[in-house]
Amino acid sequence: MQSSEAATITINGRTVETTAGRYLLDVCREEGIPIPTLCHHDSVAPAGACRLCVVEARDGKGWSRVVVSCIYPVWDGLIVETDSPRVVAVRRLVLETLLARCPKVPVIQDLARQYGIRKPRFPVENHECILCGLCVRVCSEVVGVHALSMQGRGATKECGTPYLGSESTCIGCGACVAVCPTGCIKMTDRNGVRTIWHEEDGVRSSVRTFRLKFCKACGALIGPEYQTEYVRRKVGLPEDFYDLCNGCRATGRKPRAATA
Repeated sequence: MQSSEAATITINGRTVETTAGRYLLDVCREEGIPIPTLCHHDSVAPAGACRLCVVEARDGKGWSRVVVSCIYPVWDGLIVETDSPRVVAVRRLVLETLLARCPKVPVIQDLARQYGIRKPRFPVENHECILCGLCVRVCSEVVGVHALSMQGRGATKECGTPYLGSESTCIGCGACVAVCPTGCIKMTDRNGVRTIWHEEDGVRSSVRTFRLKFCKACGALIGPEYQTEYVRRKVGLPEDFYDLCNGCRATGRKPRAATA
């Protein structure tokens, strides 16, 4: 937990003044020090799922360990190395396993090349999802509908609707699509319908469709009907609130008369 106490730490030989309890990744980014990560997003709480953001933490007295920087709180006197041989070795191993799981995902390929990995030693699969849980967290923490969850453990772990059932509270907002680091969740808006799906090896799964709502004055897209109704009820807005887009509502435009 972050405190109000000042902390002086050293990152790659540079002295940094910060606050005790802040997460190390945030401090490094604030200082312009690049650290790779796939499961981190500013809109949700950190989880340390991908393990790419590891750094080496030391106290200057012989103690040293590799830690996950996105969930590691800083303390006064902390010494950090973001690219030590130990750190690079851990990142290489993580990227090698990710490349074996998701060999066709561009962001994984690019990161692997940066660390000199051309081909993994492990059996190659053909997934796109790295099980980072970002979609689950944004759906729960930001949207608040809990339409996704992580299922199982170890090699059987997967992401899907709660208990992998057909029912879902998804409102079609697309927040999961926006935060997905590998692009495995896809979305299209066509002919008044939004379609969201997950694809593995060219096969679509978990396909959901949502009717879209358009402004009755100018015809601009407002959003899926499920989403607008969810927000309207949660906030207590009038039933006709989403008949108009923000622009038309601000300028006082009226809905066009319905045609027979």
